Amino acid sequence: MESVICEPFGPMYPELPSVAKFRRMRDPDPRAYGQAVREAVRVLQRQELQRRARAGYLAGYKAPCASGTWHTSGPKIRKAIREQHRAKLQADANAERRNRSDQMLRELYLEAMKHKTG
Repeated sequence: MESVICEPFGPMYPELPSVAKFRRMRDPDPRAYGQAVREAVRVLQRQELQRRARAGYLAGYKAPCASGTWHTSGPKIRKAIREQHRAKLQADANAERRNRSDQMLRELYLEAMKHKTG
């Protein structure tokens, strides 16, 4: 990615082909122009992120998303969070089971049998 030059009124981005056609238009649709700028900037950011990831700059860097992943779509983020919750619940249950003593297990068993047999 080319370097971004900061001007007094914000950064001057490199020439973006998808945006250039709107600049040439006499009366461009502001929403379409904004969408084109947004998409072009996202493409540049994605390219820069991938370049840095390939170079090893992002090794060990945690994504700033609650899911801890680099996913950008809702279903993928929800799936990642569900997996985190499932793993955490399983780990908590396993930790509780590990902390039970033999005496405690016997007491729990006897109590369960007492309820079962009435």
